[in-house]
Amino acid sequence: MSVEIPHSSEGAQSAAAKMAAVLGSERMFDPIRRGDIIQRIVVPEQRLAVQKAVDADYTAAFNAKLGLDENGKPPAGATFVSRSMPAGVTVRHYDSREATVDVWCAGLLGLTGKGAPKELPVTTSWFTQTLTVRWTDEGWRLAEFTQQDGPEPTAGEYGQAPQL
Repeated sequence: MSVEIPHSSEGAQSAAAKMAAVLGSERMFDPIRRGDIIQRIVVPEQRLAVQKAVDADYTAAFNAKLGLDENGKPPAGATFVSRSMPAGVTVRHYDSREATVDVWCAGLLGLTGKGAPKELPVTTSWFTQTLTVRWTDEGWRLAEFTQQDGPEPTAGEYGQAPQL
């Protein structure tokens, strides 16, 4: 049973967070799976533009830097990890037709396992995706998105060790 995302500000936030997670998944490194994702989550009139933009980012050269083949497959004995984990959302704009939502994410990226090269370990990052989602007959769909590094959380008062 699937849960329908409501046509509301909260629904737009939920949809944007789910899209941010999918856009940061290992499936984006495989050209076929990436195309399927774009077809499923992007508004029809923006699919070609979004596809071109993500294809320009997810190149065979980029995959090679991560130890993957051109189809996003890791070497034998290794597991590729790519996760975007939404930690918070902020609505920049909302109306019943469209919303712009900042999704703050923690990320994991790299190779693990016996066949993983030691120089390509799983690393962490913090980044913000800004997604514009549009309400359609099929629910909230992605119209455009950008990503920038940070902000990284700070230890702050509660994250510091007590002074003894």
